[in-house]
Amino acid sequence: MAKFTHEQMKKMTRRVASESTECQPEFLLFIGAMAKHNWDSSKCVREWRDAFNCVAGNRNKGSAKQKSTLNYHVMRLAKGL
Repeated sequence: MAKFTHEQMKKMTRRVASESTECQPEFLLFIGAMAKHNWDSSKCVREWRDAFNCVAGNRNKGSAKQKSTLNYHVMRLAKGL
């Protein structure tokens, strides 16, 4: 197992805390099922399907056009002047 410095751990903690946790319960169930069945993925199909569907659903949700920011509009106005 790798050893990390205190600064590396702080950075990783901040990154993980800021990441989305929308599919975390599904993945925890999948990992728990894998551990229960001695890491045999053929016995954890339902949990894998649930986690996969969660990620696929979030991917489609994020593909919608994002709202333009104020900075974007200010820069466009500045180009026109």
